[in-house]
Amino acid sequence: MIITVFINFLMFFNLMSIGLPIILDLIIIGFLIFFTNKNKIIFININLVFLIALIGLSKLYENTNDNSNYYRGHEKFYQSRLFYKKNINETINMPHGDLIAVDVCLNKNTSNKLRVERTQKFITDKYGYRNSEIDLKDANLILVGDSQVAGNGLSDEFLLSSQLNKISNYKSVNLAVGEAAPQDYENLIEQNFSYINQDAKIIIFYFEGNDFFLLKKDDNFKEDLNKLKFFKHKIKSGYQRLEQNKDKFFIKILEYNNFFYKKIRPKSQRIYFGLFAKWTDSCLVKYEIIKNELVGFYWFKDNPNDNYHTYIIENPKILDKIHKIYFIPTKHSVYQNMLKNFDNKKSDKFLFLKKFYGEKNIDVIDLTKTLQENVQRYLNKNKYLYFRDDTHLNQNGTLVIANFINNGL
Repeated sequence: MIITVFINFLMFFNLMSIGLPIILDLIIIGFLIFFTNKNKIIFININLVFLIALIGLSKLYENTNDNSNYYRGHEKFYQSRLFYKKNINETINMPHGDLIAVDVCLNKNTSNKLRVERTQKFITDKYGYRNSEIDLKDANLILVGDSQVAGNGLSDEFLLSSQLNKISNYKSVNLAVGEAAPQDYENLIEQNFSYINQDAKIIIFYFEGNDFFLLKKDDNFKEDLNKLKFFKHKIKSGYQRLEQNKDKFFIKILEYNNFFYKKIRPKSQRIYFGLFAKWTDSCLVKYEIIKNELVGFYWFKDNPNDNYHTYIIENPKILDKIHKIYFIPTKHSVYQNMLKNFDNKKSDKFLFLKKFYGEKNIDVIDLTKTLQENVQRYLNKNKYLYFRDDTHLNQNGTLVIANFINNGL
């Protein structure tokens, strides 16, 4: 009995290692147990062959330089929310931006119209940040933020810091990492404080898209969500939680690194996320035609009276060095006056930021207006401020911001 339970568990573990959705894991293990459990020799042999294949292919995979799991440098060299892998100098062919990666509802025809292939030069310094020109110790302008400042979709020469170095007399560097949150901004400064020049100015960038969390939902706003929709969303969230726990177990706990999981898991995730998103009508990306080109937008719904909150830095020695705070808007906020199929509702995110840092005598500046003012100027030249297939600023957007910051320094 104990041996049978152990063998069944081993088979289930091996199946989960392939990276299929959990529902398929359960169906296949049920099928195998039903047809092979009467003959334990066959069952054991299947397990052994499976296990040997997993180990063998994983070892083979470790010895190959396979970049197919990464579509940009961020995923390949990300170490934590506080730094990238150090001393990197690599060129990566980016087949698409992050909207194509996250839009599980995207059909092939739309994908082909939207995707913009590009090359990304990804360089990091000895501290683990995307700086190729100026050493952190020599810089007199420190840019702190998340992926918009770290330039997840950009090549090295078009980063905001690089643009500032071209047009200003300042020596600018990044202390920015994709996926960093406002509390990480404080930690980034804190852990590198001993390297920062005494006379350097620190600028912190808060991104409208993911640097704020909902503190209180508008009680007067009622979602049009009937019982059937509610039931569907409950099933969706419950199943996705199971899949997330599976990834947490294999990737975070076991640090699993095998051929099957690396290759199959992203594809299987896309399939089941797509099915659930269409079933619940909750696809995350919407599209508009702007200047005869398809443009994608990551869509989240702000309601007028929702209250948002974010982490406010309180460390006195860091506050003393902060020169200004800048609020970077989402792509949707910048193009909102040109969008036909979107609700245009403004949240209180910037006002919250301005209120709390204003109490600390630190200026908070909204970059929305200056980006909006430049949208049409660039569209007249058939150019955009954000990548069409991405949530991030492109080289035009970072140049607009660099010019605005330089004029205010």
